[in-house]
Amino acid sequence: MIQSIQKKLLWAGNLLVGGTGLLLLWVKTFYRPPLPVDEFDLNGLIHPWQSLTQHSHIWSAPILVLAIGMVWHAHAWMYWRDGVRSGKTTGLILLAMAAPMIFSGYAISTTVTDQARNLWIWIHIIGSAIWLLSFLAHSWRHWRQKRS
Repeated sequence: MIQSIQKKLLWAGNLLVGGTGLLLLWVKTFYRPPLPVDEFDLNGLIHPWQSLTQHSHIWSAPILVLAIGMVWHAHAWMYWRDGVRSGKTTGLILLAMAAPMIFSGYAISTTVTDQARNLWIWIHIIGSAIWLLSFLAHSWRHWRQKRS
């Protein structure tokens, strides 16, 4: 059983990291600078929120990583060991997506070439999207089961 603090930390981590990640994706994908752009003003090429959003995303990620480790130890491993079948599919997806999501996040920041960075960005976006959807499905299933 997940303890209350672990559950709150997991939800807080997902809300902070997922929220800032989605906002970062939005500002980097859909922002178009107003015309004309001064050719010497590089700040006009990025959204004014991009730096704050990116830094918030990076600095809140350890909360989610810590929560994943805590929940793995207290919840996932215990359920796996005891043969509990409820929520197993979404739980396994969460387990499978945790490492690529976390590792690719660090790889984006440390990769030297643009080609490798773009590959890690795609891995991070896809892995994180699957993680968030699976987390919501897993939580919803647990909530629905608890209400029955």
